[in-house]
Amino acid sequence: MRRKRSTPSAPTADPLPDSPPPYSPWDDKGTERWPRVCVDRGEWLPLPKAVTKRFPRLGIEPQHLLLLLVLQTDRYRNLRVRYYWEELAALCGCTRNTVRRWGYELRERGLLHITPVPRRLADEERRIGYRNARSIFDLKPFETKVEAIHREWMKERKPRKAPAER
Repeated sequence: MRRKRSTPSAPTADPLPDSPPPYSPWDDKGTERWPRVCVDRGEWLPLPKAVTKRFPRLGIEPQHLLLLLVLQTDRYRNLRVRYYWEELAALCGCTRNTVRRWGYELRERGLLHITPVPRRLADEERRIGYRNARSIFDLKPFETKVEAIHREWMKERKPRKAPAER
């Protein structure tokens, strides 16, 4: 029996390429460290080198860093970071109680402020089906610690020499 040929379906809007673009010697230039498809679409997170190069000085374990990075992805200047513990658990790939324990361990270490919201805030509209377990996470203590570690690291590094004049 012969199989019928199927007709290709219409392309979706902004499809992801199936294979990486051909290699170019220019790909090794610059500081881009994430896959091009992620960077081109704006779906990436810059990470300070002080976090990875001086990780032990943060005084946390890898799972705590995972939680902080997940929270940092939704950090904007004028908006509070708000999540349900269930959402964070799904994003971190663990149970709700585990991610909650990580959050409270970070709070005890002074790297995260957690404000539980037992009822809706004054500036929010009332919506049907509203859940009251959404917490507000303040990442300022973590950012302050990273900044201090970065400044300390810069003092330890040798100053760069000025380029020689021609």
